[in-house]
Amino acid sequence: MDKIATTFSPTVKVIHLWFKNYIFVFAEIKGLVLRVLIFITVYFSPLVVLLSQGRAMIDSLVIAVASEKIDTNRYHLYTKIVSELEYVDRLEAIPYAKEMLKLALSIDDLKKIARSNQIVGSNFLFLGNTDSASTYLINANEQFEALDDPWSLNENINNLALLYQRTNRYEDAVIQYQKVITNSQELEDYVGEYLALANLMSLYMDLDDNDEALKYLFDIEELVSKVETIDKETASILQSYNSGVFLNAGQCYLDRYTPDIPNYDHLNTALNYLNRADSSLSFLESEFAIKYYSGYINHTQGDVFYKQHEIDSTSEYDYLQQALLYYTSSNQLFNEIQEERGICFSLNSLGKVYIDYKEFQKANVIVNQAMETAQRIDFKEEIRDSYKHLSRINEELGNYKIANQFLKKWVNLKEKISNAERTKFTKFAEVKYETQQKEKELADLAFQNQIEHQRQRVQQ
Repeated sequence: MDKIATTFSPTVKVIHLWFKNYIFVFAEIKGLVLRVLIFITVYFSPLVVLLSQGRAMIDSLVIAVASEKIDTNRYHLYTKIVSELEYVDRLEAIPYAKEMLKLALSIDDLKKIARSNQIVGSNFLFLGNTDSASTYLINANEQFEALDDPWSLNENINNLALLYQRTNRYEDAVIQYQKVITNSQELEDYVGEYLALANLMSLYMDLDDNDEALKYLFDIEELVSKVETIDKETASILQSYNSGVFLNAGQCYLDRYTPDIPNYDHLNTALNYLNRADSSLSFLESEFAIKYYSGYINHTQGDVFYKQHEIDSTSEYDYLQQALLYYTSSNQLFNEIQEERGICFSLNSLGKVYIDYKEFQKANVIVNQAMETAQRIDFKEEIRDSYKHLSRINEELGNYKIANQFLKKWVNLKEKISNAERTKFTKFAEVKYETQQKEKELADLAFQNQIEHQRQRVQQ
C-alpha cells in the first residue's frame, strides 16, 4: 500500500458523538487512501453498547411497539429501535426507519416526516446505497426548507454533499459544502462549519490535490483556535474530531513527498500531525473509536518509516524495523475490532516488509491472507497489491509459472483501476475549471454591485 489514511471515511466504521444531533464520523477508502469523512443523522445514542445488550434492548422495544396503540408513542419507540440497531445491523435498521416515516406521514407532522426522511437517507448513505439515499435526503431538504429550520437543513445539506462526493459529482459536492460553511457562519454553527471543511479536505485528498486539501486543514485549525477563545464546550467537541483530520493531514504530507522533489520536511510534518492525531484520541470516549483511529494512525506512521527506508536503506537507524512495529500494531488493532479493510492494508504492508527482509515464506502466508480478505470484501486496490507481492514472492521461491500468473493478474487489474482513475480526474479537471469560472463571475458581480452602490450614493 503506497498511501493510507478522512471520511475519518468508509469502508465504513462509526464514531457517535453528541451535539444537537448525532454526528457520524467514518472513513472511506478511495483508491489506496482512507479518507476521513463526516455525515450527520439524528436521534442516535452517543454511547457504544455491547452488542448483546443492544440486541436485548431491541427485542424489548419491538415487543413494546407491537402493543403500543398511540401513534406518536409508536413513532418514538421506532426511533429508539433504529438507534439501537445502529450498533448491531444497520441494514436491519432500514425497515424500522421506514416505519417511522409511515407513522410520521399518518400523523401528518412535517417535522417528524423531515427527520424520518433524513434518518432513512442517512442510513442508506452509510450502507452505500446512494440512489435510495438521494431520494430521502432530497425530500428531507425540501421539508426542512418548508419548516424554516436552518439548523436541520444545514445538517442535511452536509449529507447531500457527501452523497455527491461519493458518487463523483464533485462540483455539486463542493457547492453544497460551501453552502454549509456559509450557513454555519451565519448561524454560528461551528460544528457544522468544521464538518464541511473536513469533508472538503477529504474530497481534495481523494482527487490527489493535497495542496488544496491542506488549505482546508489550515482553515480548520484557525476555526478551532477561534472557538477555543469564545466557547470551550464547543471547542472540546471540535477537538474530538481532530484525530481524523490530523490523520488526513499526515497522509497529505506523506503524499507530498516524491523522489523527484525529496523534501524531508514533508515526512517530518507528516509524523508531527500523526502524533497530534494520536494525542487527540484522549478526546474520544468510545473504545472502538480509539482502536479504529489508532489502527490507521499506526499504519500511516509505518508508511512514513517505510518511505524513509526506501530513501535510505543503508542508514544506521533501522527504519524497516520501525515500519514493521507500527504495521504489526495496526494489524492487531484492526483484528480486535474486525476492521477488514484495515486488516487488508496491514497484512499487505507486513508482507511488503517481510519481502524486504527476504523472509519469503512468511511473506507468502501473510499476503495470501491479505488477498483472501480483499477478495471477500471486493477491495480491488488491495487485491492488486497482493497480486504484485505474490508475483515477487513466487519468483524468489522459484515458482516461476505461478509468479507469471500473478504478474498478469496484477497488470490487468492495475490497468482497470488506472482507467477508472483517469476518467475521474479528467472529469474533475473540467469541474474545477467550471467552479473557478463561477467564482470569478460571482466576484465580478459583487464588484459591479459595489460600484453601482457607490454611484448611487454620489448621485444622492
